[in-house]
Amino acid sequence: MTFSDLFNVMIIQRQITRKWYNIQLTNETRDLGIIIDNKLNFNSHVSAVAHKAHVRASLILRTFVSRDIDILTKAFTTYTFVP
Repeated sequence: MTFSDLFNVMIIQRQITRKWYNIQLTNETRDLGIIIDNKLNFNSHVSAVAHKAHVRASLILRTFVSRDIDILTKAFTTYTFVP
């Protein structure tokens, strides 16, 4: 990984002058863990978070035999809680 791989440019305005030719132009970027596109929408971020929650909920449902809602809720909040 080179130094220029750590940076990218997202165009928000219509006109931009490119002085750095080794920096990659992107339509969406991740900053501080949040995905933002060039129209300042969070749709891809919300989709990514919902997909992670769906994958973890499916894993819990495959793992536990019990279908008690209290046990499944406790398992989901314990497994997905990030301090």
